[in-house]
Amino acid sequence: MNLEATIKEYVNEVVNDVVKATLAERETHEAKKQEQETTLIRGISGLAKFLDVSVPTAQKIKNQKLFPCTQWGRILIFKSDEVLAGMANRKGKR
Repeated sequence: MNLEATIKEYVNEVVNDVVKATLAERETHEAKKQEQETTLIRGISGLAKFLDVSVPTAQKIKNQKLFPCTQWGRILIFKSDEVLAGMANRKGKR
């Protein structure tokens, strides 16, 4: 009976380790996949095309600071996932 209990404990430990490793691998895979899905949007006109709005409307949305933007000289860079998250949290219209 003692040997049986020891074997069960060992098997449970091995199974738990494998499950933990698999879950950790899945989380890192999903994080990498999400990073790959992020695209960079260049400029106000690119933001307007991405959101399917006019350029002045895109400028107004950017000025509301709903999402972060990086600026290199005169070039604005937006990350698509941040834009979508910011628009989802937007109050008011839609």
